[in-house]
Amino acid sequence: VTRDSILLDSPSVGLEIGPGVWTSQHYIEKNSVLTVLASEEHAPERYIRDYDEITRMARERLAKAASSPYV
Repeated sequence: VTRDSILLDSPSVGLEIGPGVWTSQHYIEKNSVLTVLASEEHAPERYIRDYDEITRMARERLAKAASSPYV
């Protein structure tokens, strides 16, 4: 499990984030805008809001994948 920081400092730059990725946003300028395109309707009850829980789940997925005979 790793952490990265990406600075989006131009309106012509975008970032695609797949499912199961923990994100947080920090706005440097007062009038910053975040646009989200999603394949499903927003469902707050499905969100994982605890970083420790998401890292535990990621480690479990990695361990399961590592033990698979198909890897």
